[in-house]
Amino acid sequence: EAMRELFQDERNKGRAEGRAEKIDECITIGEKRAFTASINSIMIKFNLNADQAMDALSIDEKDRDFYREKLASLSKN
Repeated sequence: EAMRELFQDERNKGRAEGRAEKIDECITIGEKRAFTASINSIMIKFNLNADQAMDALSIDEKDRDFYREKLASLSKN
């Protein structure tokens, strides 16, 4: 009985950790979508290029290639 309870506790702990990781992943995806939409909106509203819009939002250089790719896929649609 004790082994079964231990096993269930560990399984539940693993599930909780998995859910927390999934939540963090979803938040990150949501943040990236929001930044992409913000960049696009600033580009349109203020007639700026992508780099100028990312400067306005203080987006790190290391992240800019990701957003350039996302913006390019938006313009294809």
